[in-house]
Amino acid sequence: MMLAGSFELLLAQTSISDSREGNFYQQGVGLFNQNKFAAARKSFEAYLKADPNGSNVADALYFQAFCGLSLQHADAEGLFERFLTEYPNHPRALTGYYEVGNFYYRQENYSKAAEFYAKAKPERLPAVERPEFYFHWGFSLFTLKKFEEALPHFNLVKKSDGEYKAPAHYYAGYIYFQLKQYDNALADLRVAGESDGYETIVPELVAATLYRKNDFKELISYTRPYLTGTKEAKNVDQIALYAAEAYYEQKDYAKALPYYEQYMKPMRKKPVAPVLFRISYSYMQAKQPAKAIENFKYVALEKDEIGQAASYYLGDLYIMEGNKSFAVSAYQQAADTEYDEKVKERAMFKLAQVHMDLGNYEQAIPVLEKYMREYPQSSDKGDAQDMIAEAYVNSSNYDRALAYFEKVGLGSQRIKKAYQKAAFLNATQLFNSGKFYESVQMFDNSLRYPLDPELEIDAWFWKGEAFSTGKKYEDAIGSYTMALQKGRRSNSLTVHKANYGMGYALFNLNRYPEAATYFKAYVNNRRPDNNRDAEVRLADCLYAQKKYDEALTFYQQAGSNGFKERDYLLYQRGVILGFQNRREDAKRELDQVTKAFPNSRYADDATFQSAQLDFEAGDYARAKAGFTSVISKYPNSGFIPYALVRRASSSYNLKEYPASANDYKKVLEEYPQHTLANSALLGLQEVLALMGKSNEVDQYIALYKKANPDDKALESVEYERGRNLYFEQRYTEAISALRAYRVSYPQSINAAEALYYVGESYYRLNQTAPALEAYYQLIGDMQTVSPAKVYQRIGALEYSNKNYPVAIKYWHKLRASSDSKRDLYTAREGLMESHFAANSLDSSQVYAERILGDDKVAFNAQNKAGTYMGKIAFERNQYGAALDEFLAVVNAAKDINAAESQYYIGLIQYRQKEYKRSLETLFGLNKSYAVYDYWLGKSFLLIADNYLALNELFQAKATLESVITNSPLPEMKAAARAKLQEVDKREAEAVTQKDTDQSPIKKDSTSQKRN
Repeated sequence: MMLAGSFELLLAQTSISDSREGNFYQQGVGLFNQNKFAAARKSFEAYLKADPNGSNVADALYFQAFCGLSLQHADAEGLFERFLTEYPNHPRALTGYYEVGNFYYRQENYSKAAEFYAKAKPERLPAVERPEFYFHWGFSLFTLKKFEEALPHFNLVKKSDGEYKAPAHYYAGYIYFQLKQYDNALADLRVAGESDGYETIVPELVAATLYRKNDFKELISYTRPYLTGTKEAKNVDQIALYAAEAYYEQKDYAKALPYYEQYMKPMRKKPVAPVLFRISYSYMQAKQPAKAIENFKYVALEKDEIGQAASYYLGDLYIMEGNKSFAVSAYQQAADTEYDEKVKERAMFKLAQVHMDLGNYEQAIPVLEKYMREYPQSSDKGDAQDMIAEAYVNSSNYDRALAYFEKVGLGSQRIKKAYQKAAFLNATQLFNSGKFYESVQMFDNSLRYPLDPELEIDAWFWKGEAFSTGKKYEDAIGSYTMALQKGRRSNSLTVHKANYGMGYALFNLNRYPEAATYFKAYVNNRRPDNNRDAEVRLADCLYAQKKYDEALTFYQQAGSNGFKERDYLLYQRGVILGFQNRREDAKRELDQVTKAFPNSRYADDATFQSAQLDFEAGDYARAKAGFTSVISKYPNSGFIPYALVRRASSSYNLKEYPASANDYKKVLEEYPQHTLANSALLGLQEVLALMGKSNEVDQYIALYKKANPDDKALESVEYERGRNLYFEQRYTEAISALRAYRVSYPQSINAAEALYYVGESYYRLNQTAPALEAYYQLIGDMQTVSPAKVYQRIGALEYSNKNYPVAIKYWHKLRASSDSKRDLYTAREGLMESHFAANSLDSSQVYAERILGDDKVAFNAQNKAGTYMGKIAFERNQYGAALDEFLAVVNAAKDINAAESQYYIGLIQYRQKEYKRSLETLFGLNKSYAVYDYWLGKSFLLIADNYLALNELFQAKATLESVITNSPLPEMKAAARAKLQEVDKREAEAVTQKDTDQSPIKKDSTSQKRN
């Protein structure tokens, strides 16, 4: 050590005093030589205090300062400055700054070292020590990244010989590299490389310099021996990267790939994104799409220009591989990123094209609208307009389609034809949703441009169906007539069905001879898919015309052809045989109804008609027994008042006057407003007279008058006011008016109906509790209100309240209280849903099967039942059976039930780990059922789950971000955000290295030409 050697020399030249002060100084020197700096400093301080004018003061002061430095004392530098100021000509002063700089240099405190080197005077140093001085000074500045200040010092050292020459060339070369003076860098680095110790280090930096210089041919030539193992070098993987980059820049991607692979081989993580981008691009250009996709997926996770370009190329690669569904997410990601406008434009257009190819018309529309809005001058504008017209026609969002056509104008035949189809499809969608009035208006819009003859016939037919469903039969007849006229030369299924529809419309207007004509035309065109009830309706028409023998023939034929409602056929035959005075044959048919079908909705009617035949034949005892069966077995039947009056007459004819009087009284007490009440009052008066009890009739006359008062003018006005408010949808006002009416007229015939409209108003306001209160109150007073309506509402509201046992109770009441086919279906549907929600799967299955077994319910009703059959099997983990049910629904129609069924198919495939099949199923759902926001959202969430299972993080993330951005449902957005956290966690484990180093590799990595 230079300092220690100088001190020993000084000590040899100094006479040691035997004084106490001399002992302090000698002790300090000894401790200093033993590196005991704290103790040494104290000795030197004691000496300076004891003998401030002694001969060794200068040396003691110097060593005191040096001890302070070694101990990192705050006053050390001040002590050095004092020494240098007070003793400028002392031998130590000549090299003091240099030695302090060396001290800090050895401590690797390069900032302080550089500071003291700058104060030193190198000319005072021996020539042999100057190379070390300049190298240390230069290196200190180098480590501080003060390259331009360091360079002159290294250049001075380069002129010397010795141990510092090679390092000086190396660091000078590095600095020239940083200063982009590549020729100078290469000259110095090549000199350094000739020295032992640098020959294996220099090659990497020479390769980097050649790369930065764009001297790719020389770079390839220079690196070859190191990459082949002919020469040895450190960081061969980095040298391989430079060779790969050189080939990349020359667009020789096939030759670049082996070196990229050599570079990546020892890596545990993916390279930095720019390098990985070029690796991926090389694979793409070398026609290795699978490897390109695998690497581009990681780059595409970056939120920058490189990530955008990677997403775009991923889309191209997925198209190349025939994986258009994956291409959607890739192009979507590129189109949603703002870094490169050209990439965004091309990605958006290609995204629209892929959606169109996949049939995702609903999803293509907003993309195309945005594209034309943001790029109105695009060269692809014409293609975009053609695509959006096609998308609108084939989408399910027909309102928006029609608005678009109106906006762009209906000048061309192509647009008019597209408008006709879109309006027709919109109308059928409205029809299937039960919006019949709106569907009629839309069918009329379609008929404005009747360019497609088949669509025109279909529009007239379905317009007739809408009118018929709304019971506007005259209007329906007009529409069916047009369908038949336009299709008179056609043997299409629509024309065939028009005969059926026309027959029903005429039938419902009691125009039986005309109806029979159309039903015959339908029946005689023997198609395998004919509706069997046409034969029955034809028989009904003949029956109404009193063509009894022909009617019996067709009733018999309908039974032979498999008409399912055999109870109705038996009933009708029984009635006709009764008209033909074949009483025993008639009773046999009618009695068969109740024996074979005890729960038939015709059972009460058949029992009554059988008793009526006995009554008309004068067999009063037998008749009375029959009427008693009606009263006891069917307490909710509409025939009860008639059976009571007939039983009273039978008792009268049997001279059982008390029994007769009791039945007449019951009619007046329980049905005072019935049309038979007047007859019952007359009959009671006669019977009581025979019994000598005429005085009892007065109270029943009063009862009758009270129930049927004469003056109704004011009451009617108030009642109609409340009803009108309801029908004007002013529900809050309707509630107040109708409640006030009930207070004013509590005994009115309209009081119950007023309460019904109160309940309906609360129902429309979504106020479940007061609505239920009104409906429950009605249960005790439903003479003028249809029990079926009340039971239906209670069932639906209790179901929405998740009060399933109560809902089930009232669905049963609905089923028992109505003869309407629609009410019967509603009851079965409610029982199916309620039992399912209550996890009573067996019971739910019973009612689903009944709906499926009824060929006269609407097709969407059967779809719903089929969906529940699938869900029941799904809950039982019977996936095979569930798939059969769901597939049947999907193949039957394109409604919300089909959407739900297709989702469940995808869910089953996901649970069975058939992830790719599940994705195909769900992509199909998105294509066909995009109008159903709930199932579309559920589908996208399950798609993300499938991607996660396949470790397709990029696709999963893009899918979830799309849900968050586009779904209108808050619950879907929340679910997507929760799943996105899982994706982010997994992504963090797989992302590329962060580009935080000073790599000389270029970062402008996305400049390749894009198609």
